[in-house]
Amino acid sequence: MDVAGILLNYNTRQDVIRLATSLSALEGIVPLVVDNSSDVTLQTWCVDNNVQYEDTCSNLGYTGGNNVGLRAAMQEGFEYAFILNPDIEIKSLDIAGMIEILDRGNADILFPKVHDVDGGMQNDVPTTENRVLRFGGELPSLPESNDKRLRYVDHGPGSAMMLRLDMLDDIGYLREEFFMYGEEVELCYRARRAEYRVAIYRCSEVLHDHPKPEMWMSKFRMYYNVRNKFLRNKLLFGYSLIYSALILAYLAKYIQKIISKRTWELLQPMVLGIYDGLRLKTGRGRY
Repeated sequence: MDVAGILLNYNTRQDVIRLATSLSALEGIVPLVVDNSSDVTLQTWCVDNNVQYEDTCSNLGYTGGNNVGLRAAMQEGFEYAFILNPDIEIKSLDIAGMIEILDRGNADILFPKVHDVDGGMQNDVPTTENRVLRFGGELPSLPESNDKRLRYVDHGPGSAMMLRLDMLDDIGYLREEFFMYGEEVELCYRARRAEYRVAIYRCSEVLHDHPKPEMWMSKFRMYYNVRNKFLRNKLLFGYSLIYSALILAYLAKYIQKIISKRTWELLQPMVLGIYDGLRLKTGRGRY
């Protein structure tokens, strides 16, 4: 069975068409376009090119939009889905190898190696957060791998994520409370706590050509990053003292960086993120 390649559009029509065309040329994957901006031109292109098109009729964010795609893929009888940001460029994608890993049960969420345009790796893990959560018992130990193609991890980037659809019946879909940013981390943590395996597949590589913000972090990203850490602490960890301490460490790091780089305009979205996070405000926020 082929994999459903879920491409979520929000004012990125040309990128979606480019990536859908690239996926159509590969064996083992079928593009499925979800539209958060009701783009008539994109819908026409999908119809003309026999690409499944799902219109959300509003901006549901990364979580809501991709959940529409995941449910559509499940209804179409796909076993696996591959969520891909439209600004992903394929370097070498071994779809057959990734399917083999999922078929054998060696992983349930699988990431290719994701490169930034500057040559850095997006899934350069483990992070300090991962180590602390495992040490504190909030996450289980990582399994050992006898397959050189695999590296087991706690999470990976949501820009390129393949997963087993029947797993979602057990642990649930992406949390729409988040709207965007950090939802893929929460999904991977939730899967890990339910004894599913998360891994990087070293034989597939993609490039994430995402725009760089003028500052070290955009106001939009600062707000959702901060707010969603509080939501993750409540929804996943039940107000864990360990994760609460991690949140304080993150906030101290952000404040230090704001001061050192004199990006005072990021203070307001950070404070609003804290305020809304403490109030457990969900969904689309102030940005």
